[in-house]
Amino acid sequence: MYKKVKIIATAYLLMFLLTCIAQTGSEKKLSYEVFQSLEGFKITTNRIEVISDLSFPELLNHKNDDGDWEFISRNISAKTLAGIKGSVYVDVFESPILRLTREFWVASDNSEIATRQKVTNLLKENVNLKSISPLNVSGSESFVFRNQSDAGNWNILYQERLKNGQPATLVPTGNDTISIDPFAVFHANENETPDLLIGYLSQMNHLAEFNLRFSEEENEVLFSSLKSVCEFDGVIVPSGGERTSQWVFIKAGFDPNKLIADFADRVGEYHGVKRPREVAPSVFCTWYFHGREYNEKYFIDDINSLKENHIPFDVFLIDDCWANGDWGYWRGREAFPNGMKNVTDVIKESGYQPGIWTAPYSVDMSSDLAKEHPEWLLKTTADTLIIFGYAVKAWILDPTYPGVTNHLESVFRRLKNDYGFTYFKLDFMRSVFVFDNLKFYDPTVTRLEAFRLGLEAIRRGVGSDAYISVCGGHFGGSLGIANSQRSGSDVVSIWEPKQVFTFRQNILRTWMSRLWHVDPDALMIRKREKTFHDPSIKQSRLALGKLTDAEAKTFALNQYVGGGMVCISEYLKELQPEREEFYKHIIPSINTPSVPLDIYNAFIPSMMLTNVVPKCDGLKSWNTISIMNLEEIDKNVKIKLSGKVIESMNAERFIVSEFFSEKVLGIFAKDETIDLGVLPAHESRLLRIAEWNGLNPVLAATDLHFSGGGVEIKKWKVLSDGSINGEVDTDWAKPVKITVAYPANNEKGFRIRTGIVHPLQKEFYISCD
Repeated sequence: MYKKVKIIATAYLLMFLLTCIAQTGSEKKLSYEVFQSLEGFKITTNRIEVISDLSFPELLNHKNDDGDWEFISRNISAKTLAGIKGSVYVDVFESPILRLTREFWVASDNSEIATRQKVTNLLKENVNLKSISPLNVSGSESFVFRNQSDAGNWNILYQERLKNGQPATLVPTGNDTISIDPFAVFHANENETPDLLIGYLSQMNHLAEFNLRFSEEENEVLFSSLKSVCEFDGVIVPSGGERTSQWVFIKAGFDPNKLIADFADRVGEYHGVKRPREVAPSVFCTWYFHGREYNEKYFIDDINSLKENHIPFDVFLIDDCWANGDWGYWRGREAFPNGMKNVTDVIKESGYQPGIWTAPYSVDMSSDLAKEHPEWLLKTTADTLIIFGYAVKAWILDPTYPGVTNHLESVFRRLKNDYGFTYFKLDFMRSVFVFDNLKFYDPTVTRLEAFRLGLEAIRRGVGSDAYISVCGGHFGGSLGIANSQRSGSDVVSIWEPKQVFTFRQNILRTWMSRLWHVDPDALMIRKREKTFHDPSIKQSRLALGKLTDAEAKTFALNQYVGGGMVCISEYLKELQPEREEFYKHIIPSINTPSVPLDIYNAFIPSMMLTNVVPKCDGLKSWNTISIMNLEEIDKNVKIKLSGKVIESMNAERFIVSEFFSEKVLGIFAKDETIDLGVLPAHESRLLRIAEWNGLNPVLAATDLHFSGGGVEIKKWKVLSDGSINGEVDTDWAKPVKITVAYPANNEKGFRIRTGIVHPLQKEFYISCD
């Protein structure tokens, strides 16, 4: 037994104190103390203090008392973490069972801090590791926004681990318990106090979450605890073996959107994930009308409709329907009697890329695979088979069992090389890690490692050039493999509370576009009051289309603000022409995520800013503001031309237009407020804000794409007399209205000239006269 060491107050203090003036909007530097004892660390700014205890690992099969530990050594060295230079303080602690290595990293400019722990088994026998906790803040005095003792004044923007989880802003009340993954931003509602982001920089190898709790005392809401729980699922750590927790990342700043963007960038740098370069694809999905009833007849209907009226999306995706009863081998069944190779040939001949849906870890209970390889199926700790299901109840593959990853690789190589699919939607991926009572064949593998093993096998099968869209997986566990990920729950074409929350999921997850293309799920804006298939069929409700014109605008804007993948789903032979018009506003993707201006709106952020960098070199960038009334009451809406609304532009005056009304609202000065009046429930407005110097003509609007010219204007040249020569580049066979504002000496200070570019016409000329 090692000698117990008394916790002492004497500290090895490593403190740097830098301050900045809050009004500048610059980020706060962090001061810190790391105690060279069995204590933890303290992080402060001039208004925030966070004190973390030193927590020790939790084992399943061995007792590991806190009093059995002693401090052994400290080492300080230079370390670059996620592309940022800094220093790391490495403290080693030991008990009779384990060695605990704590790393505490600080950026060279003190703007970022990260910490993690490593566990080494000192015994000659195996140990079963349950969890590691690199951050453990406990007690109301251990997490303080200065001058804000009542946590009931805070706003906490937090994320949740799964696509169906609800990222949200919480105003704490008594006895709240929140699970957070991968990050949260704490906001004190005080101008001079910066926000604080705490999240997981590393996101692979094991699941992790933060458990946040509050209590109530004498009519005050008090912070209770914030604990990082790195879940190791009781995996075996052999003698001399090691396990390492995720890095907990901490940063302070006055702009929450910038804090979150910096965090996303650090995550990408740490995992070596490059920014998505190509424009996110637009996808036609068969699911959200026919569901599992889709078949070759409806497929031919859709293809014939596209021949008559081409819609310029990229990928034709055959969703769940084609392999009913054969989940496991994925060979195709009676729904497509001419075979899946014929399907891809037809899709390619029609000018689209062929896409296919699978649920790679799911196995139909009556399938050939379940009969031939029952040993491949995942079990619980009680040796019963795991059942997972949504549309279908299914067994689950165990990726750690010998032969399973080879099988996955082989299946997906066949789907690509033999059938010809190049786009792969992978669904129900959470099935392999969402349960906490799993027993993998390999007891040294965590749930998240098992998830990753299968995903890596799929990537090997389809090759590096195929597109993988993950739906319902683990966000961090898919890093570097997923080209896109679903940002929220499934949708229907009906305005109802559940669907409103899918807006919140999309809006509060646009930050993920640094890591992959964000997929907000499909847009359906048809008009249909009755089901198409027998109402007794489970998915028959999907065919309904009950959005008003105003609601259709808002649903379409949700695709635009995501800034990533655009997905549509219709029975094309029935789609009304006036509703099809909405699709030209969102295809192709603007490929730039929007950021919420009212990010701490406790219901749903409703004002989204998109910085539009046009394809045309002759145009300066501008901003669009999407304003969506997602509530059930009318609202008065005003926009002030200050702060983030105009920070990307260098001007004192701006010309503002509104997309849906096709009106130029006027010239407005910096810091001036635009009163948009009453915005009815479920309605939207889309503003285009561009620089105005009063000397040169300015592109004020187009009626094609929500970006207002960002994707469709190819050339723009101002001639010597002020007239405009330009060129439109679009695959839509639709007329394009272009609006130009010219300086004038009248009351408004401008005059409007418009031009129509007709289908098959590209070049245009707009006279200044």
